Order: sequence, then structure tokens, then C-alpha cells
Amino acid sequence: MEADIAPVYVACDSEEIKSVVEAAGGQGVLTPPELPSGSDRVFAASEQLDAGFDVILNVQGDQPFINPQIVKDLIPALEGADISTPVTTLQPDEVQTDSVVKAIVAEDGRALYFTRAPIAHGFHHIGLYAYRKPALAKFVSLPPSNLEKLERLEQLRALEHGMTIKVSHAAESLIAIDTPADLERARKMVK
Repeated sequence: MEADIAPVYVACDSEEIKSVVEAAGGQGVLTPPELPSGSDRVFAASEQLDAGFDVILNVQGDQPFINPQIVKDLIPALEGADISTPVTTLQPDEVQTDSVVKAIVAEDGRALYFTRAPIAHGFHHIGLYAYRKPALAKFVSLPPSNLEKLERLEQLRALEHGMTIKVSHAAESLIAIDTPADLERARKMVK
């Protein structure tokens, strides 16, 4: 909401979460709980809203401290691409951490690969996405790819099926909440 670029809806998989969102003044959209990915959930929500959006941003709940500028930068990064996503500098202590997804990026800004494996020559991928609406519809219609299953990274499905992902560069490292230790660190920050 702080990015102030579009209406914000929370795609919820239960009435309980939707009620919490709405009690806090947000707008919730109920989606089936059995959906396999965040992209599927965002697509299901967008289909219910059917508000004529050309671009859909997927800002995930594991990034509560995201800088609004990172969200805004996804829009110009979509130029000439199906999907855009941010990256930042990979810190030395993150190279061996499999909860940190690394992105391999071409000089023209195209994402070439994403991995959880230790690599020192990539970027730290931030799990936010901007999709052109037809690209999101295509993406969720595709079967999971072999690389996606091996790496447990859904964006590899797009790359394996010839879709273009471009990156935007964020100046700061972020705290994603992917592990219990991350959650504890986030709780300390909020205090």
C-alpha cells in the first residue's frame, strides 16, 4: 500500500485470514486452499476481481519489511518481458544458504536461472513478481517443469517454457521470513 501504485488485495486461503485482513482495513479475496503456488493464488484472485488490470504484482507475505521503491521498480523492469522480479547483492554469508534463492542474470537484465545451490557469482533473488496479465494466465496453465521440481522454484517453469523474466536491482538487502530463525529476527526488529 505504501508503494501507492495500484489497489491492494490480499489473496487468502481461509476465511480466518480474510477476516484478519479486513479487520485491519484491507481487502481480502478468498481463493481455494489447495492451490499449489503463490502465482496460482494471485491468478485466482485476479480472476475474481476481473478489474481489467494489465499488470499484476505479487508481493508475498514473507517480505514484511519490503521497501516500497522495490515494488515500484518492478513496473519499468517489465519492459520487453513477461515477468519482472527484483534482485539485490548476494552477501558472502548467503552463498551457502539454500533458503536464499540466487539469480543468474544476463547483462541485458534477463534472468537466466534461479537456484538454491551455493553460487558466488549471482544475485540474491527477492521473491516478488510483476506479471503481465496474459503471462500470468499462461504461466499458471503450464505444467510444473523438471527444473522447477528439482529446485523447488516455480519461476523456473516460466524460463523452461520460453517466457522472459527481467530483473530490477534493489540497493538493499532484505529480511525474508523463510525459517524459524528469520521469524525470530523479524520479531526482534518489530520490538
